[in-house]
Amino acid sequence: MHRQLNILLIEDDEAFALLVTRTLKRLKSQHEVCAVTRLSDAICQLGNRKFDLVLTDLSLPDAVRLESVRTVRAAHPELPLVVLTLLESSELISEALQTGAQDFIVKDSMTPESLERSIQNAVERQKLVAENTVLIERLRSQQQELNGKNARLKQLIETAHRFADNVSHEFRTPLTVIREYAALVREGLLGEVNEQQSEFMDVIIYRVDDLNRMVDDMLDSSKLEAGIMGTYRVSTDAADIIRSPLEGLQLKAQVRGVKLSCDIAPDLPRVYCDPEKAGRVVTNLAANAIKFTEDGQGHVHVEIRPKLDDGDVEISISDNGPGINPDDLKRMFKRFQQLGTCTQSSTKGFGLGLNIARELVDLNYGTIAVESKVECGTTFRFTVPVDNWPEIVSRYCNRLSVASENSRVAVVHVAAVGDFTEAGCRDTESFWRFTQRQTDLIRRLGSSDWVLLVACGPDEIEMVIDRFRSEHAEVSRNRPLPLPALEFQNSGCFLASDVQTIQEVACPEAECLV
Repeated sequence: MHRQLNILLIEDDEAFALLVTRTLKRLKSQHEVCAVTRLSDAICQLGNRKFDLVLTDLSLPDAVRLESVRTVRAAHPELPLVVLTLLESSELISEALQTGAQDFIVKDSMTPESLERSIQNAVERQKLVAENTVLIERLRSQQQELNGKNARLKQLIETAHRFADNVSHEFRTPLTVIREYAALVREGLLGEVNEQQSEFMDVIIYRVDDLNRMVDDMLDSSKLEAGIMGTYRVSTDAADIIRSPLEGLQLKAQVRGVKLSCDIAPDLPRVYCDPEKAGRVVTNLAANAIKFTEDGQGHVHVEIRPKLDDGDVEISISDNGPGINPDDLKRMFKRFQQLGTCTQSSTKGFGLGLNIARELVDLNYGTIAVESKVECGTTFRFTVPVDNWPEIVSRYCNRLSVASENSRVAVVHVAAVGDFTEAGCRDTESFWRFTQRQTDLIRRLGSSDWVLLVACGPDEIEMVIDRFRSEHAEVSRNRPLPLPALEFQNSGCFLASDVQTIQEVACPEAECLV
């Protein structure tokens, strides 16, 4: 049932005003009406009395067209407002509704039913507007509260990262001193040592290396979480990925009495990766394998072989340890997870090693998998991509697309200008090594030019280029001889899903240099 309303009528045509007043009083709701002829009088009435709705003509002695609508709406935004007009102009009606009116009535076609319907529609619409205003204000308040909490959370995360970095660096210095002094004693440089003393020194070095690896895990976890892990992917001899870590792993195996073997397949193709990150994966996986095998009877085998059907080289680390329970396999790559398979080892980590290994494999656009059988052993396998630049670009784009379907890739061509020597080339390569971020991808195309892929939108490209220019200038200021000058050319920004276009821009027909 419609309720009775107190209505303010602004109409200078006395005959029409009388008609509207009588019609409103005869309706079932028997509305109360206060009629005025001027907008100024209406403002006075609105200030002295409470009204439920305003009916206003668009042609008044002191207001023309939409002036009455704007004035009433500005003074009382909460009131429903219906426009009275002689002209059925769609343009004027549309403008009135946009200005703040809830409905309109064409005078010549007004009936009691249309008048009542228009009034009720205006009341309901204004009610919805009021509710929406409350909801919007509530959302705005919640958004401000959420922004505050996000800012606080960001501050806490940054504090946690700084704490991890500081603690890690504070640990590293004394650990380095302990290791060096132990090595000096073991080598007999401070006096003759017997076999047992040498073995004790080996154990000290082994444990210090474990602690150093834990420190590296803390630093890497912090950097990966913050998205600031430096990554420098280059064309690399695949065999070098495992040759470098094996020397340190041999000592670990020797101390534990574990046999460590290696098999490098002949004629391996070159791979495209960050060799230091790939080596870290080998170290983490092999060190775990050595730790989880039985003293004196363990065997760890490292193998590298081509997996050309997938365009990869596969590295596997196998052991004859106790194996891993099927339930543990599901959670082993999560952060801060330690599996209950190592009962004889006194070395405990943070549960970061396998999670970091997975993240580092992903940074190199590879995959990692594990096979294990309880009481038989475990084999970890991870891949690094073969040095095929178009395929590397495709993997880079696909990973960005998986993260977000709206991800974009900016392609920037960089050229050295002026005299460019081989020494200048090496210096520039070093510059890229230390300024490249984990979402950047760079490739040397010729003797003095590179192509750079960056995950950013079109409005961010110049900011990215300015970042590289600023870092280039900073490095040059701190060197006896400045770096070769670099010229940056924005070659476009594309959706990461548009792989073919990005390949055409970033992969010229000329073969890239290693």
